[in-house]
Amino acid sequence: MKYYHVPAVSIALINEEEIEWAKAYGYMNMDTMKEADTLTLFQAGSISKPVSALAALQLVDQRKIDLDENVNTYLRTWKVKNTSFTEKEFITLRRLLTHTAGLTVHGFPGYAQADALPALIQILNGEEPANSPAIISDLVPGTLWRYSGGGYVLMQQLLEDITGSDFVTLIQQSILSLIEQWEYQPIVHWDQLSKKFPWGVFMLQGAGLAIAEGFKASNLSDTVATFLQFIVGASDITIIFVVIVLSAIFTEFTSNLACATILFPILDSIDYEYTREVSNRLLSSLNLNSEDDDNERHRRQITTQPIRRIQKELDYPIETMDKINERIQQEVKKRQAAAAAAAASTLASTAKPTNRNYQKSSSLSVDDQTNRDNAITGKYTSKKQTNPGKPS
Repeated sequence: MKYYHVPAVSIALINEEEIEWAKAYGYMNMDTMKEADTLTLFQAGSISKPVSALAALQLVDQRKIDLDENVNTYLRTWKVKNTSFTEKEFITLRRLLTHTAGLTVHGFPGYAQADALPALIQILNGEEPANSPAIISDLVPGTLWRYSGGGYVLMQQLLEDITGSDFVTLIQQSILSLIEQWEYQPIVHWDQLSKKFPWGVFMLQGAGLAIAEGFKASNLSDTVATFLQFIVGASDITIIFVVIVLSAIFTEFTSNLACATILFPILDSIDYEYTREVSNRLLSSLNLNSEDDDNERHRRQITTQPIRRIQKELDYPIETMDKINERIQQEVKKRQAAAAAAAASTLASTAKPTNRNYQKSSSLSVDDQTNRDNAITGKYTSKKQTNPGKPS
């Protein structure tokens, strides 16, 4: 790690398709010194090449492409330029797979977090915002082995033109879905990513971005939520329309990163506002005392609970705030009844105290004591005891 100047590595030993041993070393975040583990995400890099090759060979097996045919026969959106190197020999899928196509560009430097991301055609042509040169042929195909990441970019375009599908969808449908593996995506699932990827780092695989959960860590979502209170209770169509408009504006005039930076806290804050609204109604229905330590902990637990957990707890589909409130009231009645039954059972099973112990422990009359106990369970009584000052 010191020799290669890397902060962390992850190692796995696989025997007969089973992981025998796995361990991570180093730190996933050098600022906080958070240690890496076996779930820490790393860029796949050229490990993705065998997966891409498998997808290409599946098309060969389906007779949609010939291994030894000129790739220009299949390319639609981009063509390999004819040069003196390709007069007698041409670039084929076989030569792309084996790094003998004579193409340039060994690898790619990647992009800073604030940089705009290039399209596949821009990478092939070396056009901005791509930060790598154009992919061209400067050797006679089939005459020399030379590693070329650019050749696999061309193969990606080739597969997309043949299938009419984007590369991510193609890989998902043809390979990864069959092995129940979905953590490959350049944009991974938000819940999965937030637990495993450090804030301030992104991952680019052809075209795609993975951003860690810095929004929640920095309370950005809570801040945005205060400006979005008007949207709570709005219809689903309104929320969808707002998100679509914002997405169109930011993707048109800014980068994908800028769009994600704006939309993720907005979407998260909408979820936060719904959660807070449901929680507040639940809390008001339960009449929890904020001065009580146990209730305060319970209040914080409910308030920070994701809305999907509240939905699961109450076991009903969330549609409107009126329906939410109605179901909360039903749930409150059930909980109060359960609490009353539990309290009654506890009182019945508790041994009766002596008169002296009772006098020392409380200055309340039996009637006051009973009313206080019953108040906890939601019941009140004005029934007088026959012998005040003594327990019944």
